[in-house]
Parts: sequence; C-alpha cells; structure tokens
Amino acid sequence: MTIPRITCYFMGADIDLAPSLERYKHYFLEYSPEKWRDCPGDASFAYETSDRLLSELYVLSDANGGLSLRFSYRSDRQSFYSVGSREHMSSIIDAGDDQYAPEGSFVDPALAWLAVEDFFRAPLEPSRRLSWLDASEIDWPD
Repeated sequence: MTIPRITCYFMGADIDLAPSLERYKHYFLEYSPEKWRDCPGDASFAYETSDRLLSELYVLSDANGGLSLRFSYRSDRQSFYSVGSREHMSSIIDAGDDQYAPEGSFVDPALAWLAVEDFFRAPLEPSRRLSWLDASEIDWPD
C-alpha cells in the first residue's frame, strides 16, 4: 500500500507533487479575476495514492470575482458544491472554457481559501467552514 499524498494542478502549470499552502495563498487572499483568467482559471487539489484518487477539491473562477468549489469523494463518486447563494444553486452557468457550475456555488475567495486550508488538514471531508450541497440535489440541465 502506498501512502496517500496531496497533489495540485493549478491554472495550467505542471502538477505540484508537494504543494504547500503558502505557495497558493495569495491567489485566494489577494484574489484578482485577471490573475485567474490569464490561465485556465481553475485548480484541483487531490488526495491520492500512486494508483487511486481518494478525494478532490476543485476550484473554478468566474469573471465576477467569485470561486466555486466542488469537493468529491472518488470511491463513491459523490460530489458537493460550495453554497454562496442557496436560491441560485439550480442556475447553471458557463464560467468559461465550457466549465459549468451552479451560479450559487460561487463564494468569496477568502472563504474559498478556508476550504483549501481544511483540505490540507482533513482531505477526506468537506470543510465545515462552508456550506455544501450534494451535486445530486442540483437541477442540472439535460
């Protein structure tokens, strides 16, 4: 058995096999939509072994200055979206490059950063400092 580790794919760069919180902190706490737009505009923090993805925290930027988060358990394919506005969770938007997310899932970048911090501490559970909604409860278009 291999020891699980966190890896990161951040805005089109090579996969970071030993990510540190400090390396990514300014992208969230000194957030700029332009900074995220200069690259693909997304990030993925993964908790994995050499042969299996255990969980993932996916972050997507939109043009309005928010970040959408999706936490996924890979063992049962269950996903949760961050909730910034519960009443807009069934409104699905294209955040660019055909990446779709619930409009209500976009949260302030400083709040998104808390989820990243928590993922590094406990990568097998969604952050308790945000509200989440199971993806199966979202009315996705056909």
